[in-house]
Amino acid sequence: MKRLAIVSMLGLSLFMSGCIFGNSESPANSVQASSDGEVHETYRSLDGVVLQTMDGKPFSFAELKGKPIYIKVWATWCPTCVRGMPKLEELVAEKDRGYQIVTVVLPGIFKEKSPEAFRQWYSMQPYNEVPVVFDTEGKLIHRYNLHAMPTSIFVNKDLKVLRVVPGQLSNEAINEWFQKLESK
Repeated sequence: MKRLAIVSMLGLSLFMSGCIFGNSESPANSVQASSDGEVHETYRSLDGVVLQTMDGKPFSFAELKGKPIYIKVWATWCPTCVRGMPKLEELVAEKDRGYQIVTVVLPGIFKEKSPEAFRQWYSMQPYNEVPVVFDTEGKLIHRYNLHAMPTSIFVNKDLKVLRVVPGQLSNEAINEWFQKLESK
């Protein structure tokens, strides 16, 4: 009985901090973030990574070069992700924050809605000002070996990925991280 209680508590804590998804393979071309979230050198750059806008046009991170970027990878089936979106919209509304914000969803991957179903669902949400791009091929999952939703990716102005952090982050934590980046 005690063991069941411990397992239940562990499961609840994982559920509260983020949603785990099944990526049992560890692709040969992926990277592992170290225990402090730092990304190994091999795939640090987002230069050349092209995803898709919600209306189907190519989206290149190279278009954002010159200003740091906060990327949130999230899913509609993840309650932690969805609960965090109104706060992220507040952050998007802060125009002088010093970095760009992009969110990424994975239509058709790991039980995420299809692109059309996502667009329809998203248009009905109260936080639909948050910029969303589609990763229909799972490029970021494989490149950065992501296993949880949401996951935050911190990128410098030269498109170098500096940190990958699984779980929900507060706006304060995100802002603090970019303030530290500016002071370096």
